[in-house]
Amino acid sequence: MIRALHLCQLILPLVFLASLNSVLMAEDKFDLTPAQQARLEKYLPHSFAKLAKHDPVNVLIIGDDVAAMKVHNADEGNTLKSFAGNLVGILADQFFYTGGVRIVRPPRGQPEKSIEISGPEISLRNASRTGRILINGMSELAALKPADFPDIVIVNFGVNDSLEQHSLVSFQRALQNIISLTRQNKADIMLLGPTLVMKEPVEQGLALTRAYADIMREIAEKNQVFFADLGDIAWLASVVERMKGLENFSEKKKPDAIKPKSIDVAPGPIIKMPMPEELDPDPEKRAARLFRQVSTDLQKWFDHGNISDPVHPNSALHRYLGRRIYAELLDGPRKVPWSTGSVQATFKSPTECEVSYRVINTTDAPLRVTALPLVTPEWKPQEAVTQVDLKPAQKGLVVVTYRRTEIADAIPPNESVLRLPVLVVGESWTRIEDLHAVIQPFSVQWNTGAQFNVENEFTVEATVTNPGAEAINGTWEASWLGQKLGGKFSAPARSNTPVPLRFTLPTSASAATRQKGFLNFTATANGLSLPFKREIEIAQNIGLKQVVTLYPKGQYLTDKPGDPPVPGPSQRGVTFRADADPSALYLTWDIFGINLLDNPKGDAAIAEVRLDARSYGKRLNPGVTSPLRLSTNAADGDGTIAQVMPWAFGTGYGSQRFDAATLGTHLSSRPDGSRRLTLMIPRNSFSLHEWALGNGNSELGIAASLGIWQKPDENNPNGSYQNFSLIENGLQKDDAESLAALELTEHPTKRWTVRLY
Repeated sequence: MIRALHLCQLILPLVFLASLNSVLMAEDKFDLTPAQQARLEKYLPHSFAKLAKHDPVNVLIIGDDVAAMKVHNADEGNTLKSFAGNLVGILADQFFYTGGVRIVRPPRGQPEKSIEISGPEISLRNASRTGRILINGMSELAALKPADFPDIVIVNFGVNDSLEQHSLVSFQRALQNIISLTRQNKADIMLLGPTLVMKEPVEQGLALTRAYADIMREIAEKNQVFFADLGDIAWLASVVERMKGLENFSEKKKPDAIKPKSIDVAPGPIIKMPMPEELDPDPEKRAARLFRQVSTDLQKWFDHGNISDPVHPNSALHRYLGRRIYAELLDGPRKVPWSTGSVQATFKSPTECEVSYRVINTTDAPLRVTALPLVTPEWKPQEAVTQVDLKPAQKGLVVVTYRRTEIADAIPPNESVLRLPVLVVGESWTRIEDLHAVIQPFSVQWNTGAQFNVENEFTVEATVTNPGAEAINGTWEASWLGQKLGGKFSAPARSNTPVPLRFTLPTSASAATRQKGFLNFTATANGLSLPFKREIEIAQNIGLKQVVTLYPKGQYLTDKPGDPPVPGPSQRGVTFRADADPSALYLTWDIFGINLLDNPKGDAAIAEVRLDARSYGKRLNPGVTSPLRLSTNAADGDGTIAQVMPWAFGTGYGSQRFDAATLGTHLSSRPDGSRRLTLMIPRNSFSLHEWALGNGNSELGIAASLGIWQKPDENNPNGSYQNFSLIENGLQKDDAESLAALELTEHPTKRWTVRLY
């Protein structure tokens, strides 16, 4: 025993020396330059001091499927293996957190820590969820009490937003709201642009997320917060070309920022290629070959072994992204030997525009640049200059002709530029350049969003933007649901000229209470007529005890008469009604002429309701809700209510926790053969609402739907739910602006919610 004690006394100093040597080696490896430390202090102003002192640091990541570590192996859901886990792990090493990273509430079966060593730790909570879009991120943050707010918030959205083609305007607003909320709570924020999407055809897939990444970059610059573009292929793919008569930039000297001093981040595997002049003297063939080479190189990051997933990158890319985010945090984006500028989009006709831009050689060596315009949902390139040979510091002009696709409106509603991605290859480097093409000779912007409690008429403001050096005089005409307007405009040089459009709301008692129609607007000037098409939905406020017919899915049509027939014993359909008293809100769905059938794999009926229960003044501001979901079997009895999220009743409800057991839902049969589904929500669930019963200004934002199981038949071999809804518009369902208004009175006013989107 004494010998064992002496042996321990000998071993422990050796272990300590080895540990100390390891720390010293780490300090040498991760030594920061003054410039790198300055960047960390700039982008992590609140948490840098904590990191330097090894104080506890809490990190929260909010994001979509990719941030949630959606992969197809044992790493799925393992935040330690995600890009966020790798990034935070490097920060822990950098600042000598000997306890490493601890995951807060990891999914079942996934580890909490990578190493069980005591000491200072950085905690990381992953609040990302599959299917989420950016507007959902606001919910998670707004649900936090100030004392629970993290030190660092990492934001990564855009993949689902792009796949579902959600509004860029809403994306922009939600991102700014997230930054503002984070700053109010004195936390640092890191914005990470979406990863690539490799869906076929690849020239379309690669373009899908670019506008969302570009907006993130712009807002990050405006707010002076950190941004890393996870879809920047300058980090992910490279080519090697040896061109006769031209020095090779990659063999000469690369900018210092290409290889950060503190961590080794190499590009993807280099593609060895023969001399292009011998293979492809035709620039277009050469461009096509380069595109295939680059896309093939990128595909490796989406190879999951036996599964090829074009949306979710593999574990290898997660590891790599963690390192390269840290590299950009220290040294900034990777440099390439060119830049772009002077971008213009000149309309030749309503469906065709010519985009011109400059490519600048930023090196002191000759450079050959190949530019391949990608295909966006709105614009498809027709003809393009694909190859430019540039002398040192020389500028070259590139011209691309685009044709408009069949989309309703290919011009952004809120800005006077087209965001057009172009894949550029120069020497060994590749990057997707996000061009901002200023629209010539003029464009029109719109004040999209919701107007609440509108009476008699509403105004939509179109703004004519003239970017040129000379004044433009023209005419305009507009129509919406049979109403026609027209007039003239005069737009001075480099100005924005408002054109107010006033439309009347229905006044007849028999008129539709919910209706959608396209606003068609055409502006004509300088011999060019540009058409603009935006959709407007109007929904009359509803009151307590008012029976409202729900629309069958697919029958709430644009530019068609609104309000379906009122169902009853002889008319198949679903109605909805709200009631309230001082103690609770009661919601009722009545089902006529539809048999409820048990679903072998689910429920006979599933209802959803969204409620914005902020106070009257707060409800006029942007916000987010989350659905209450209730389900029932075909037999009479109590139903089931799914978990209620903290922000279910609107932004600001984060400090309140809801117990689904305090809510009640029940299915019953009525004497006339109809079925009734009810939901009771206690008044104390709406702690932020004034609940002034009998007052039309005391309102709730509301949306309601019901899905009824239909058994399989020859037209529906797998069975499905027939859905009925109160409203259907082009806004994301969790957006508070998408909701109708419920006045807490039995005598509602004749006011409307008007949405332009």
